[in-house]
Amino acid sequence: MKIALAVACLLCSLTAWGQEQEKSALDDLIRSAEQGNTEAQFSLATMYYRGQGVPQDYGQAAKWVQLAAEQGHAAAQSSLGNMYSRLPGLPNRASSKPLKHPNCSGNSQPASGAA
Repeated sequence: MKIALAVACLLCSLTAWGQEQEKSALDDLIRSAEQGNTEAQFSLATMYYRGQGVPQDYGQAAKWVQLAAEQGHAAAQSSLGNMYSRLPGLPNRASSKPLKHPNCSGNSQPASGAA
């Protein structure tokens, strides 16, 4: 009986420690996303969309994927289109910024020799 109680106490302690570690990692991810890190923004979007480590929240998912997409994150741009087509009730976060292809220099001039 004493061993079972000791094991239960150990498991509770480990669970609490693990939750503290997860909270710290989530706080670091949010901080990085708020500073403009596109990978962190896309990761948060995915977590909110799937409800992994955070409560499922499609509005938060759309917010973070939009921010990453605006900075040229290709996977975020694709996910953004998919998200809005699958979840038409999402609030429209369309910005005035056009989405950029990550390999595009932004030069809209025709190539030399083009008609």
